[in-house]
Amino acid sequence: MAFAADITWVCTANDRVGFGHLRRCLTVAGLLAARGFRPVFAAGLLDEAAQALLKKHLPAARLGDAFEPTPLAVLDCMFDPQDPEACDREFVARVAARHRRTVFVTSAVTVPPDLPVDAVVGHLLDPVANPAYALHRGLEWAPVAPAAAAWRTAPRDFPEPPRRVLVAFGNWADPAGLFLALEALTQTGWTTRLQVLLPPALRSHREAARARAAGLEVEWLRDVPNLFPLLAGADLVVGSYGNLTFEALALGVPTVIVAIKPFMRAYAERLARSGAVVNAGAVGTLTPAGLAHQLAALTAAARERLSRTGRALVDGGGLDRLARLVGDLAAREAAPAGAGPEPGTAVAARSLTA
Repeated sequence: MAFAADITWVCTANDRVGFGHLRRCLTVAGLLAARGFRPVFAAGLLDEAAQALLKKHLPAARLGDAFEPTPLAVLDCMFDPQDPEACDREFVARVAARHRRTVFVTSAVTVPPDLPVDAVVGHLLDPVANPAYALHRGLEWAPVAPAAAAWRTAPRDFPEPPRRVLVAFGNWADPAGLFLALEALTQTGWTTRLQVLLPPALRSHREAARARAAGLEVEWLRDVPNLFPLLAGADLVVGSYGNLTFEALALGVPTVIVAIKPFMRAYAERLARSGAVVNAGAVGTLTPAGLAHQLAALTAAARERLSRTGRALVDGGGLDRLARLVGDLAAREAAPAGAGPEPGTAVAARSLTA
């Protein structure tokens, strides 16, 4: 008899938080769907735009409930948009109680040692004393999709000044970071082509952003299906801290981080101490002139050092590793699948790397 398993994905995605978390869940769920695992997403935590993204990129997914029993649940939630350390322990316990196994995926640096889950995975996670679960931590778990592998070996050069800069701030409604970056780039004196990502939350600010980029050659980008070609062709990334940071590091793209939330500055500093990024500072304290000065200091040699370090620290296999971990746990708990797909049967899932 054929065996398969439902895997429930529990992540929050709305106009305030979570689309990066949803996108990495979609990527991993798609990898596992190709192995015959049936994806179920907790509908109550996804707003209309998130559900539309789910339907577009993983049409095989079923909408369900976080507390509907399945062999395995994966929790990838940012419980507080301003504080990645926040953890709703009661909610985690309620979800874990309804599934035979549970994996908790975190972007935080700390997590409680007594969470009632089977495994915790975190790319910046500090050591946890006496954890009650299997702990998987380190930059090898950074959320980079397997599609990065096709771009990691592309040769890089470091023109002086950069020929192309990718400006990429997250789906956060406050445009202050984007405005700051554009104003700073006008002060560098670079004759550089800019490519500016406009996620849904920032699209209403396009004209104001255009005014701040006066005199620059700008391509405004939206609904990009695959970010890796953009990253591979960029000489520099200026943006906020998030999943794209680690994708850029995996490809060896020099990256300057402007924190648009308080925690981002502290998180970026961890990477900066490793020599992987430039932690430029936080919106509200950083001026366009100050950011322009830091950009101008990024010589070709400095950018080459950032590139080498980033690529060495982040190997690009993080989401592939997560898929293997989740799949192995789910397979142990697999129940008779009835009419479900045979393990290994391909289930349609569109490429998702943006």
